[in-house]
Amino acid sequence: MGNAASGLPVTLGAALPAFGNYHWEAYGGTEKKSGKKCVVFKASKEGAAPDKAEAAQNAFARMRTLRHPSLLACLESAELEKELLLVTEDVEPLAAWLRGLSERPVEQAADQLLWGVESLLRALVFLNESNKLVHGAVCMDAVFVTNSGDWRLGAFDLVGSSEQASASATPLYARLGRGLLPSQTPPPELQPGTTLRTLQLAPWSVDIYGLGRLIEAALAQVPEVGPTFRRIVGAHLDGFTAVRAAEEKKGPTPSLGPKPPPPNPNPDAATPKPQRA
Repeated sequence: MGNAASGLPVTLGAALPAFGNYHWEAYGGTEKKSGKKCVVFKASKEGAAPDKAEAAQNAFARMRTLRHPSLLACLESAELEKELLLVTEDVEPLAAWLRGLSERPVEQAADQLLWGVESLLRALVFLNESNKLVHGAVCMDAVFVTNSGDWRLGAFDLVGSSEQASASATPLYARLGRGLLPSQTPPPELQPGTTLRTLQLAPWSVDIYGLGRLIEAALAQVPEVGPTFRRIVGAHLDGFTAVRAAEEKKGPTPSLGPKPPPPNPNPDAATPKPQRA
């Protein structure tokens, strides 16, 4: 690939072994114009398994078009004869970032973990609700963290329309969603023996299940943070439950409906007849 990153405005650095669980190779990089650090992801076209080649091509297309503060930002891209290149903001894998979290005070660590989960929820709202898309691979290997501690959802290999879960157009997340990434756990909707009909009813459930398993995996890496994390989440849930109970007790809000016409200031005046054409 060369130090010039094949024509991209980036100087290529050393390989980043911490990204080893993701099937794209990762290299450190530096933007030539600004001098800022970045990450260069490379997927080889030669010798790649058909499933991984198709997924990589999908990730390449999605990374260039999907933009949101909680998604991994693509800075540059290039499709060459033998490889695909994606240049992103400077990040590290979530698993590597979590190893340093245990060195911080428990309350601070719990707050940072909650902030990260909230960022992932915002990313999923953007994908699932705003764009009718399913990520399909929400797991530890799909999340990256910036230098400021902000979580980014990446690994767009299986992203597909939530409206395409049909026999005639099976989306990538349904066909390849059984372990493309090592830490990925297939949800019940994608277990052997299930039908696409189950997935059609709630395609977003794939991502919510993945998020739940990701939270479990993150807490397993920092077990000392778990009780504080659950206490804070529980307090928020108790408050939410109380608000919902109060709303249900009051009953549904009556519809205001259309405004009635203003009263006639001169009721004795004759109502003008409509003009004929």
